[in-house]
Amino acid sequence: MTRPLTCLILAAGLALPAHGAVTFDSSIECGNGEAFTQTASDTYSFEIEADTNAADRQWFHFAVGGAAGRTLTLRVLNIEDTNVPSHWRHARPVASSDGGATWHRVRGLVSTDGDEYRFTHTFTGDDERIALHFPYSLTHAQERLTHWAGHPDVTRIEIGRSVEGRPIELLRITHGPAAPADGKSGVWVVARQHAAETPGSWMMDGLVEFLLSDDARADALRRAAVFNVVPMCNPDGVFAGNYRQNAAGVNLNRVWNAPDPATSPEIQAIVDAIAAWVAEGHSYDFFADLHADSGALSNYAFHPPPGMMPPPYHERLLDILHRVEQIAPDFTARRGESGSRGRGVSRQSQMFGHGVLALLFENGYTYPAYGPQAHRYMTPARHAAIGEAIGLALHGHFLE
Repeated sequence: MTRPLTCLILAAGLALPAHGAVTFDSSIECGNGEAFTQTASDTYSFEIEADTNAADRQWFHFAVGGAAGRTLTLRVLNIEDTNVPSHWRHARPVASSDGGATWHRVRGLVSTDGDEYRFTHTFTGDDERIALHFPYSLTHAQERLTHWAGHPDVTRIEIGRSVEGRPIELLRITHGPAAPADGKSGVWVVARQHAAETPGSWMMDGLVEFLLSDDARADALRRAAVFNVVPMCNPDGVFAGNYRQNAAGVNLNRVWNAPDPATSPEIQAIVDAIAAWVAEGHSYDFFADLHADSGALSNYAFHPPPGMMPPPYHERLLDILHRVEQIAPDFTARRGESGSRGRGVSRQSQMFGHGVLALLFENGYTYPAYGPQAHRYMTPARHAAIGEAIGLALHGHFLE
């Protein structure tokens, strides 16, 4: 879905200020926002748009023009219609004054009142961006894939196409041969099933950066294992500015047990690639799915309770999680135990279907309520540090 250039509506009886009109544009990549209306001299309201072919909504991202030097109050009018209304009590959006190259949290007042969320921001340029959280666009993902593909231990593979025909790509990371006879461990990592869960992409970025680094532990992992990373599972939803769903209105993390080639070809491609990997005789030892939790004041991972899988399955997962926690204090291993058996979800499908160690990592959009940076808002670097910690934890668990 391509969003149209947003027209500003002027509230009845309200004259434009002498310094001219402010413009809003949600037709940018990953853009979301509609019904922008000036309600007072320096106050504007808008609503969050629903996902393509679905009712889900939580994300916003738009460009603002003509506001340089002005402090504006922006009102989100439909937060009760969003997936996680409780999120707004802790939300603090981000802003960019250089076209999205760098971002920072807005520094003005934020508040909620019933169905409305308000935030204030002082604009420094005439072409700024505002978003719910630090964006990780499809264009940025393609740039990162191209960069990583230049590493001698990386093979870039297209494994399928999305509903709208965008490539589903896999990075295969290993040093030297990757034949089954080489006996290397097999690791699969996927990210961005849900379109606006950008913390998952920042985690993935940190993990891949670590794996391709000169760190001796990263080198040891590349020699001992094959990492199959799908960085962008839902390119259509990401491009459109959706919150969760793909272009067909499907929640991709509910169809792993029976993906439809017509409406969820993204998951069909991944499931087929994993099945082919196993059928060829490769080892399959660990699976991770990287997400974000709009309502969480924590960064954690879903894992099964004791007894759901034969021992020492639970103990091994806890060992990995405690290692992540020790390395990255923004992460907690004390949350996330789940007895869900729904095989439409990635973690359960791999856990029950292949018996593989499987975790679904969640990072919050706001801040953790614990640790040395408690109540300090998360940044891309801190999300990436958790991704790096996952890599280090795998080294410790499998190789030490």
